[in-house]
Amino acid sequence: MRILFKIILFFILSTMLNVNADTKLMHSPDKVIDIFHDSLISVMKSASELGYQGRVKALSTTIPNSFNIPLISQVILGRYWSDLDTSQKSGFISLYEDLITATYANRFNDFDGEIFQTDSIEELNRGRILVKTVLTTTNGETVSLDYLMSKHNDNWMIISVIANGANDISIKRGEYSDVIKMHGFDELIEQIRNKINEASS
Repeated sequence: MRILFKIILFFILSTMLNVNADTKLMHSPDKVIDIFHDSLISVMKSASELGYQGRVKALSTTIPNSFNIPLISQVILGRYWSDLDTSQKSGFISLYEDLITATYANRFNDFDGEIFQTDSIEELNRGRILVKTVLTTTNGETVSLDYLMSKHNDNWMIISVIANGANDISIKRGEYSDVIKMHGFDELIEQIRNKINEASS
């Protein structure tokens, strides 16, 4: 019995150690951004070989692991979110994920020595973090990319991207609200699908 007890105790302690180890693997906000940028650089370096569809496939895991797409979807649709049924909500989340993936696959389609660098990290209200980064090209041009982040299931995730001061989520929220107000939700879905198709051309 004593030997059995020791074996059981060993497995319990091993499990506890593994849990603690997994907890320590939770990435900081800037590390999440570093991993995201590394994925973009990897896709850019292999852009020609991959082609558009290959880049989409390569980013299909990176995007949902980096962005809190359900929260972003809710924020973008604003007051119209509560008017949707469960099927419409899940459909929009999936479609918006496709849009983000298609947009990155379209824009990051070549590599010419670009470098991502983290500039600073700021703590904001409501437990949010702003990670400020800069994209520098080989000719010295720079683009500021700021990532607003919050925790989701104890993981830091992107909820907004601000490029050179322009908040993409705020812009889309205004655009999407106008479309729904004037033409309805189905028209918005159709327009987003068209944007995805345009990205592939």
